[in-house]
Amino acid sequence: PGDAFPAAALAGSLTLAVIRERRSLLGPSVRLREELGLVDHAQLGPDAQHWLGVPMIGGTEVRGAVVVQSYDERHRYTEEHRVLLSFVAQHILTALERKFAQEALEQRVEERTRQLAAANEELRNEVSERQRGERLQAVLFRIAEESSTAATLDEFYASVHAIVGELLDASNFYIALLSDDGAELDFPYSVDE
Repeated sequence: PGDAFPAAALAGSLTLAVIRERRSLLGPSVRLREELGLVDHAQLGPDAQHWLGVPMIGGTEVRGAVVVQSYDERHRYTEEHRVLLSFVAQHILTALERKFAQEALEQRVEERTRQLAAANEELRNEVSERQRGERLQAVLFRIAEESSTAATLDEFYASVHAIVGELLDASNFYIALLSDDGAELDFPYSVDE
């Protein structure tokens, strides 16, 4: 089960003949192969005393075959068995098609779920980025506002420190200013926890 065989390796296969001929076959396997001109059957197993195979036809397409074999002369298949197996084969094909359709649907649902999850994550990232941008915009506005409302530079620096502290951990914070000539660095505001 689960192994696939190339058609070229099954030159003497009665099962392949049922599929290609699109009709059921009934009788001893040796006689059936002779009637069909099939050769090279040694690798396919021992000959059956009685063999019955029916095609599984979906619409206009042969999708496979169902086969029973008997190696005991006492168990022979009849025309009634052929009709019964043909009926069962069609129900097997219908059940398989439903199962394949269900699996295909589940795969499509799974793929769509993955796509939606990725889109949702991207949307969350965009919302988060937009919120960060809005927070940053608000902070920049507040800093600009403090520059015009703070009574002293010390008040301004402390306000800036508090505002930056709302964005990230600013327990240790300083502002460094480069002198006009670039020779010195001045620290007008510094907080060290």
